[in-house]
Amino acid sequence: MTLNYYLQLVGWLALLIVILYVVIYLGRTYRIRHYHGNIKIIDRLPVDTQVSLLVVEVRQKSYLMSLGGKDLKLLSCLDE
Repeated sequence: MTLNYYLQLVGWLALLIVILYVVIYLGRTYRIRHYHGNIKIIDRLPVDTQVSLLVVEVRQKSYLMSLGGKDLKLLSCLDE
């Protein structure tokens, strides 16, 4: 195998790394721009050792929710 072959191999690998880096960067930017900040926990009140009441804001609407262990329930919509 010649030196030309190795130079082409290194060039293609460098190009592939640059393309993968650009795809990962654009994916992160898209995800942050479109999915960041839609859900906010406004308040949390512990009721018991594993039970809490939450006031959650989702796209400018407030909801009262209960969280207990692995169970999450919507109790009411506070904006109505």
